[in-house]
Amino acid sequence: MKKLIVILLLLLLVFTIPSALAADDLTYLKATLLNQDPDPGTPGHYVELRWKVEKFGSDELTNITFELELSYPFSFDSSDVSIKSIGDWKGSSDDNDFYILYYKVFLDDDALEDVYDLKLNMVSDQYGVSKEFSVRVGEDEEASFAIGQLITSPLKMYGDSNENKVDVTLENIGDSDAQVVTIDFILPESFSPTYGFSGRANLGTIADGTNKVATFYVDIDDSVSEGEFLGFLNISYSAADDREKKFVVLPLSILVSGKPQFSVESVSFSSDVLTPGSVVDMTLDVKNIGTKEAESVSLRVFKESSQPFSFDEKSDFIGRLAPGDSGLAIVTFTVDDDASLKDFLLDLEVRGIYNQEVIVDDGVARISVSENTNSRSGIFDFKVSVVLALLVILVLSFIFYRVGASKHQR
Repeated sequence: MKKLIVILLLLLLVFTIPSALAADDLTYLKATLLNQDPDPGTPGHYVELRWKVEKFGSDELTNITFELELSYPFSFDSSDVSIKSIGDWKGSSDDNDFYILYYKVFLDDDALEDVYDLKLNMVSDQYGVSKEFSVRVGEDEEASFAIGQLITSPLKMYGDSNENKVDVTLENIGDSDAQVVTIDFILPESFSPTYGFSGRANLGTIADGTNKVATFYVDIDDSVSEGEFLGFLNISYSAADDREKKFVVLPLSILVSGKPQFSVESVSFSSDVLTPGSVVDMTLDVKNIGTKEAESVSLRVFKESSQPFSFDEKSDFIGRLAPGDSGLAIVTFTVDDDASLKDFLLDLEVRGIYNQEVIVDDGVARISVSENTNSRSGIFDFKVSVVLALLVILVLSFIFYRVGASKHQR
């Protein structure tokens, strides 16, 4: 029995030793993933992968080729290719004899945070093996914007107003810095930039988690009544590691408040014809065409020094005007005796108070100075009377002369 056991052990050694020797002579390649950059990868960006490739065994490997097989969310573009060849490799690796395998792959914009497997194939004429490696993908580290505080000066903006200051706080709520940030304010209809570039703001760099204030100056047309009007902030920027411009559009609502608004609806005079030297009452019909009630409404006349009018009072008080209501203002003036016979444009200013704020609107009154036809007629009649009187005197003188002459002859 003992002899049988010994024989079996000897047979086991006979078959085992050649196999062990054959294993020692096996020639193969080993790839170790050294690093990925960045780690984890960022969606929408490149990931660089590096392997250390070593050769074990003394036999030569010929026509060595590496192939990286990709699946979603990874892909190749023109920056790299999937197959790389290094030719033949003799001898085994040591500390200074190895190959660095490099790949640059693109990570899809919509990739989710996860760990993904990539397959690396290593093939030669004598040998072939495939192995999977894990690559980490993190959250999308992009700049992301939100509108914070909106402050206007004045606090309430009205139609028919200029140089309204609009301060908009732009917050970077993303995970990456935004560089070369520029905002173009796309204004609603009937709104316009006050100055050439007052609708654009250059903010430079906005680090993640911080904010900056963009300042704009806006004019609002007189056709704009109260309400909420939609504009847009067209934001352009570049990421910290990317020169390519990115664009974001954010809506921004502009609130226009209602107010009283005054219009001089008509102008009439106490005389049909205004002539030099005449005293005239001018009546002006003022209407509140706005959306809010005005208190202490008054009208004032502004006369240029060259205009031939003298006013007893240049203003008149009207009072409270609700939306749609009208009131009359009357001012009295005298037309200078030497006034030119032509039309004059007189500047008007209507003032009212709303929410302790003075509301002012302008107007114009046309005054036509004409020739005094009655005066001309009187002069003409006087001249005719004088001529007739002279003729009578001449006729009478002639008659008296003839009568006297005939008496003298007798």
